[in-house]
Amino acid sequence: MPKVYKGDRPFVFVSYAHADSDAVLPILDALVDEGYRVWYDDGIEVGSSFPAFIADRVHDCSCLIALISSSSLASVWCKNEVSYALELGKSILPVYLEDVELPRDLELQLGTVQALFWYTYDTDEAFNQKLFCVPMLRPCLTPEGARKRGVKSRGSL
Repeated sequence: MPKVYKGDRPFVFVSYAHADSDAVLPILDALVDEGYRVWYDDGIEVGSSFPAFIADRVHDCSCLIALISSSSLASVWCKNEVSYALELGKSILPVYLEDVELPRDLELQLGTVQALFWYTYDTDEAFNQKLFCVPMLRPCLTPEGARKRGVKSRGSL
């Protein structure tokens, strides 16, 4: 499992359904390997209140990647994470893992947001190249990741 970010620097919250782990883990690995600070539910502290911990992480994130599939659309947790992030005015990147139709409530919320369609890329490398160019993710780069990506550090990285 990729390392979960713990700290007070900008980080990406990744919302996904566990049923999609085969597709999700390579994306998480690539983000962490590229130098992004990433939080996902493997970072929930034992003994903590699950809803409170998730709410705190969504509240504190810089942006949220919503990995969308039929499984995530059936998940109350995934829907709540996206809805809460939107209520907080967080930047959201929908990444469609498969060709699905959004329910009306999510269509209303995400229908105008630029998205990536993972399932349309021939290789993980091609998808990752596009993902790593998404501007909302830049604040979540570690200094090492910023150097790797050729992004100028302004001291807040």
